[in-house]
Amino acid sequence: MSTPAAAHLADVIRVCKKRPRGVRGWFTYWSKRSFVVAFGAYLLRGLREYARTLLLSPATVFSDPLSTILALLAFPAAALALAVLMLFFWLAGILGGRQIVNWISRNYANGLSTANWPNPNIFGSSSNAAVQSARDILSGETDTTVVQEASLDDDNPDFSQLRTTRVFSLPLARALLLMSSLIYERDDFLVEDAARIVLNAQDKYDEDSNEYNAQVAQAEALLQQSERPIQMQATRWDLSADVVSELASIGGPCAAIFYTPIDSGAAPFIVLVLKGTTPTRPQEFLTDATFTKTGAGVFFGAGSGKVHEGFYEHLFMRNDSDDNGGDGYGSIVRTLRHVAQRMKAGAGSAQADTKIPLWVTGHSLGAALASLMYARFLHSEEDLGPNLDLRDCYAFACPRVGDSNFATSFEESLIKPLDRKNILWRIRNHRDIVASVPPGFADQESLRNSLSSTSFLNYAFLGPAIRIRPKRIPYRAPYYTVEQGGAFHEATEVVVANAEGDAGAGRMEGQVGRTAAGGDDLAQLAQESGRVRAAMAGDEWSVLAAIIALAPSFLYNHGESSFVPPASYMAHLDNVVSSSDMATLERAAAAQQQRPLQPLATGVRRLAGAVAGETSARVRQVRREVQA
Repeated sequence: MSTPAAAHLADVIRVCKKRPRGVRGWFTYWSKRSFVVAFGAYLLRGLREYARTLLLSPATVFSDPLSTILALLAFPAAALALAVLMLFFWLAGILGGRQIVNWISRNYANGLSTANWPNPNIFGSSSNAAVQSARDILSGETDTTVVQEASLDDDNPDFSQLRTTRVFSLPLARALLLMSSLIYERDDFLVEDAARIVLNAQDKYDEDSNEYNAQVAQAEALLQQSERPIQMQATRWDLSADVVSELASIGGPCAAIFYTPIDSGAAPFIVLVLKGTTPTRPQEFLTDATFTKTGAGVFFGAGSGKVHEGFYEHLFMRNDSDDNGGDGYGSIVRTLRHVAQRMKAGAGSAQADTKIPLWVTGHSLGAALASLMYARFLHSEEDLGPNLDLRDCYAFACPRVGDSNFATSFEESLIKPLDRKNILWRIRNHRDIVASVPPGFADQESLRNSLSSTSFLNYAFLGPAIRIRPKRIPYRAPYYTVEQGGAFHEATEVVVANAEGDAGAGRMEGQVGRTAAGGDDLAQLAQESGRVRAAMAGDEWSVLAAIIALAPSFLYNHGESSFVPPASYMAHLDNVVSSSDMATLERAAAAQQQRPLQPLATGVRRLAGAVAGETSARVRQVRREVQA
């Protein structure tokens, strides 16, 4: 059994060992197994926050009336919507909803999970091209932050002209989005079956007995089977993939790694992927809809503020919890360090002294968890050990995760040192409702001091955002905007790069310019580029995708589909790629049109210089004659 697989089995055993103690522990335990109990716990948690505010901070009811009104309206509205959702899932369970979902998946979605139904062709053969196009960046051969320094030969440098270039890589974004999509293909039901076997073994047998080991072996086989779709697709991408942690619950959000196979000889890298909300698991919607916050000082330092309680409890332990919370972060870090150590041991001599790049990504709830993981890595990079090199985080459809103090603390980490080489990019789709919740006014630094710590509106996003938009009126190319959000200093320049291995716009232009100079036909180049984009988008028509496309855009745009209209994350990234390709081709065409005129222009300049020289000589001669 491989190291990640062993870590996953040990993690399942760890989670199963947690048994309820006290009323709160009972609710925590059973809410992970029953959506009815989970909904009851959600209601009690909301009422608890109301009581805390009235008892501990009664003045805020009058000092922050807007927050009070929204809290009184938002929680009941969310509870009502969730009650309807719970009723729907209950009826679906009675009417055989699981069998219906499986039938639709087999016949119309290539066997994919509901999260990937909008694009059943997302993992087609061309997805390999998308992953391979980002390989140079993933392996660390191309930097995504380029710091311009003054030349030592310049005695009087103009420091105002020096720039720090932050590269948002489109090939990297697409590759990480594919990995974030693939993690949804884990069979959560098999994981739950494995957990039931472990629970039964823990209740009936001693851990040193043969009977216990036999039961655990059965659970291990089910866990391996649950990950088989992920591993098969990863193999097509020339990668290994393993789920490494169940975080705080079984069959819900989890953590997986995609990495270069050990002893493969390829340039090594690791991508940590956090799984988002499974559409068929109502318990996870309750986590997303939580409005309460909890202190983050233990893992992020004193004064670091508060974070979303539901997100935090998936990753970090708390000393006042009846079951001490989850230790997802600890299990992930220990596995990462061990895998990196094995990869280093199997690397060639040329890579023996090179750290292994670590990237972080996730979608939806997974993006929120990825953001918290990344924030902790920035706060304590020593956790990763001597063999890992922290790179960028790409968080797709990420909700707000913390209050004003937490956002300020995170932004401090992003600019300490001032030109640090890694950053968190938050990719936000047009009108994605999840990327707008919880409601908050703490995004703007100027407003943070005006918000009380208990305010319902004291929520903020983490990191700069790339907002991507559909290719339709009233939007125009390049179909994205950069929302900096305090993560950059004045000398920072953001480059959204499309070409493989780009380090900035200038280099991208140079590469295409050399292609054009080599005699390639621009029309053929555009046609090939269009075919690649269409293939990556999975443009084979799908009945299921067409039906899902009729959903309201604020709901549909939260998905990873590339079927348009309406647009979603992969499709919107394709729009940015398309506009970037067209701009590059136009520059190359302009360069070709100017090239035939260059000899004529050179001749004109030489003739003008000769005439000017003769005229100057004649003027000097006339002056001498006059003086004589």
